[in-house]
Amino acid sequence: MDSQDEKNNDLSVIANHYFKPKVYYINCSNVNWNYEDMPKYLQFKFIDSIIRQFDISSEQKKLIRNLTISNIKKTSKTPFTKLNSDVIINIENYAIDYSVLFKILRKIWIKQYHKQIDNLVNENHFDKMWYDFDSNDYHYAKVALEDLNYLSLKLNVNYK
Repeated sequence: MDSQDEKNNDLSVIANHYFKPKVYYINCSNVNWNYEDMPKYLQFKFIDSIIRQFDISSEQKKLIRNLTISNIKKTSKTPFTKLNSDVIINIENYAIDYSVLFKILRKIWIKQYHKQIDNLVNENHFDKMWYDFDSNDYHYAKVALEDLNYLSLKLNVNYK
């Protein structure tokens, strides 16, 4: 596995600790999702608890740190030469930019929704081919495909 795949996998693990996208059947033919529950804005306390409490590796923590590098460090390597290190760390922690990380997490969630929808679409296309036209299973697959196409369209309209 190359470095980019490992990085994407680490980000997926972090994204799934924050929120787990789900596309699911609510009965034999109707499909729903937890899209409305997807975070619309960054919850700093929750990101902080992920970093501190969840079982993420030091590499994943380092990745978060690199993605959210303080704007202070971007402008100067040593901006506070006369302050002690504890004060500098507190200032840098306060200035962390989590918005970049949150945008990446949202993209990961959208990709996960697409993947789950695509898997269910493939499954229902197979069911439509397999079952007779007048069977209940054929009807269920047809209705599920309509729901899945609606969810996919909604996802594409909101995030393309």
